[in-house]
Amino acid sequence: MNRQDLIDYRNNLNYLNEKFNDIIARREKLYKITPTYMDSAGASSPIQDKFVEELVKIIDEEVNYLKNVKESLNKLRKIEEALDKIKNTTYRNILYDLYISEKRYNLTQVANRINKEYKYTCVLHGEALSEFDEICANIW
Repeated sequence: MNRQDLIDYRNNLNYLNEKFNDIIARREKLYKITPTYMDSAGASSPIQDKFVEELVKIIDEEVNYLKNVKESLNKLRKIEEALDKIKNTTYRNILYDLYISEKRYNLTQVANRINKEYKYTCVLHGEALSEFDEICANIW
């Protein structure tokens, strides 16, 4: 594990959020469209089969989504274990805010949160990543 895992974790969170929204939208669309088709077609077998096929596809995507969420949570546990070993709380806060927090702070916002100038926060961010890499190298 290293700094790339932090970036991958954040990117994966973005992907999972979008995937979740897509699954929900497809499921809602399917449920809105299906009654209209079934009413007009008299609930014929081909329409029911199409509904079931689409529903199975969505359920398969949900299962894959949940597997990805489980993998992401396992990665988060490892990342947090490494973050907990960082003694410098400023470093820990920077990494947490940028990569873990659900609020999705950017570096400017982090600089404001820790009351430091942006350029200095960039330096601190680099130092925090280096310490994270070092800790991860010793753990794994």
